[in-house]
Amino acid sequence: MFSFPVVIFTALVGAGTGAASSTPPSLRECLDGAGIQDYAFPSHPLYSLLKVKRWNLDIDVTPAVVMVPETAEQIAAIVASAQERGLKPAPGNLVQIFFALHHDGKYADMADEFKAWQRMIADPALQRKLASQVVVNQLGMIVSGPYYGTQEEWESLAAENDFFRRHNRKDENFVLNDWLGYMTHLADEAVLPLGTGQPTPIYCKSLAFTNQTLILDDTIDDLFKYFDDAHKGSPLWFAYFDLEGGAINDVPPNATAFAHRDALFYMQSHVIGLD
Repeated sequence: MFSFPVVIFTALVGAGTGAASSTPPSLRECLDGAGIQDYAFPSHPLYSLLKVKRWNLDIDVTPAVVMVPETAEQIAAIVASAQERGLKPAPGNLVQIFFALHHDGKYADMADEFKAWQRMIADPALQRKLASQVVVNQLGMIVSGPYYGTQEEWESLAAENDFFRRHNRKDENFVLNDWLGYMTHLADEAVLPLGTGQPTPIYCKSLAFTNQTLILDDTIDDLFKYFDDAHKGSPLWFAYFDLEGGAINDVPPNATAFAHRDALFYMQSHVIGLD
């Protein structure tokens, strides 16, 4: 079963960034015509608390409507209809970050860079607009992630953060059509052939880390030395470190059935057979 995103539309044309004062009948007809059943307008009781806050974090705007489509067709229909009515999806800015660290024969040489990345994501003051992933594979270590803000905001954050100050140079940024940058996406997509009907051996392990259980520096040294010394068994292998955190950490782990609400990042290791 596929899940589809929540769609948030900002204010009506002429309404600035404030709330829409009323709901045009044509907009409601548009939603109903697209077959969307789960939607809410500013007139909904506790609209901000129940319908907006959990989806619209850190965005200083009261949406004109929040909806939860169930199919891709519904998304396409409502976006097209909303554009005709002067609405736009929010947020509208995204900066994609890619850079790679080459290892001159030794993964151990990259251990200090990973330590710096862990210190960066463990900083409680780090903006929640930033997501980040580290992929270690046969080519080296690749750091990537989206920043949900403007280019100017990203440059300001990068200038204040020691990790990004060292690596935010143009000669270390990679775009999607670059072969090394593409390896980041390969880490996400490598398991797709498993659904083709062709039997494929795969070995996976995962582990969650919190701010209280960060990887010790000595352990990081041992891990990257292990990347050097261990027999991989396949040329297609990777270790994936994914920053989580954010608003999900605001809810205590014992308040819901999700036991990993305090997780800061996850490590996932994969080895995929090619025979």
